[in-house]
This record gives sequence, structure tokens and C-alpha cells, in this order.
Amino acid sequence: HRNQLRPPGKEERMRRILLVVCGVAATGVLEDDVGIERGLLESGLGAAEADASAAPPPVVDLASADAPAKLWDAASRLGFFTVVNHGIEEALIESAFEAARDFFLNNEVDVKRSLSPYAAHLNAGYEHMSQVRPSTGLPDVKESFQVTARPDVMATRWPSATIRNASMALMAAAEGLAATLMTLLEKKIPHLEAGTLAEAHTLWTNESQVTLRMLHYPPPVEAPPGSFRAGAHTDWGCVTLLFQQPGNEGLECAANPRRGATGWVPVDPVPGGVAVNVG
Repeated sequence: HRNQLRPPGKEERMRRILLVVCGVAATGVLEDDVGIERGLLESGLGAAEADASAAPPPVVDLASADAPAKLWDAASRLGFFTVVNHGIEEALIESAFEAARDFFLNNEVDVKRSLSPYAAHLNAGYEHMSQVRPSTGLPDVKESFQVTARPDVMATRWPSATIRNASMALMAAAEGLAATLMTLLEKKIPHLEAGTLAEAHTLWTNESQVTLRMLHYPPPVEAPPGSFRAGAHTDWGCVTLLFQQPGNEGLECAANPRRGATGWVPVDPVPGGVAVNVG
């Protein structure tokens, strides 16, 4: 998936809060994904225009009896879908957005760096306009605050108690939703015992690979041609939950190139919905 540049107008709005729930990926898997992303640059697919007339990713009601079948169909075709009746309170999501807005918009870059030093090898801390995607060869036009759910990693990286409390509350709720999704998808994998995928993911242990990324997409001022707010990429984890707000369009997805992806589809915010990408 990727996030397009948009004309100024909502420039200081928070684009989305993104939570990645994932296990440890083998080195070979990561190298394969990097190779796929480089291929998006070489083929031109990574920068191709989205088809605005294409059907959006399906919306799945988790309260419906046919939710497992619909989830499996969406996961095995496009790899993207939106869930409603997911059980996460809107007030909790808004609290996380508000904490993120306060951090990003009320502090200078140097202050943000000092409050939460970035450590790439820990996937934690504040990062500013420095993530280069193999699919573009250019830095993403964004800043992020990244939380990896291990106590030793975050001990010196919380900018404030407010953002710590909001992050931990959202991560707990989102991890529960991700566990529900993985358990429903497991029903189509007969050799897995129920709960296998959910039990492989933990919060606030020394082995945790659950990550929250709060992203701010500022105005694309003087961005080089070919820039994206988030260049085309694959996710290396099991499940990615993407929290968006109305008016913050720009997210787009395509089927994995391994499955013959040919075009991009907008993934616009759905009221009361959470967008999901399976790795």
C-alpha cells in the first residue's frame, strides 16, 4: 500500500494512526519484500495512477455470521478490507489521535527528537522525513512516532504521560481486534489449532513485536517529483490495522505483486471502520 500526496488544504490534519500487529519475520522474508518493492520502482507500478472507478476494498461486519468467509475472500484476493462492529470505542481512538496531534503540531522537530530519540534497530522513537522506500528511492513526506511494545525499548522514549497512556490503551484494544481477526481467518486453515496466531503475539514482553506508528503527513512543500507521503510497500507482519479520520483520504492499496497486482485502489475512511491489511 501507499499514501498519495494531496494538495494543501488539510495540511496540518493527522492523516492516520497505524498499528502493526506482527510476529518476528525471518531475514529471508524481509529481503524478499525489499526485492518486491524495488521491482515496483523498476516496473513503474509503484507510481501508477489509482483507478478511482474501481470498487473499494470490501467492508466486513464482524457481527455477521458470514464474517469468516468474507474475511478470507478479501484476504486471499486483495489483502485489504475494512471492518465495522469491531468493538473498539470511538472515544479511545480519538484520544490517541488527540495525543498524536498535540505531539506533532505543538513541538519543533528538534524538540520531538530529544523527547523520543529514534532507534532504527529497535523500531522505536521519533522519525522525521528520513524513511526511504525502495519503491521510490525518495524519503517519505511524513514524520512518525513509533512504539514497540517492549518495556526496555520505550522506557526513555515516551514524550509525555498523555501519549504513553493513549498509546497503550489503543494498542491493547487493537491487539484484541487483531487477535479476533486472526482467529476468524484461522478457521480456513485446517492444520492450525484455534488461537495459534493470536497467542504468538504479546504486548509489553521482551519478545513483543507489536508496533504502533503514529503518522503525521504535513504539507508536501518542495517535495521532489515522484514523492509520496508513504511510498508503495508491503508489510512484513501478520495484520496491520489502519485508523483513519474522515477527510484524510490518500491511502491506496494493490494486491501483492506475487499475485499479479495490476493497479491501485483508494482505501478511503469508512465511518466507524478500521482498515486492515494482511501480511
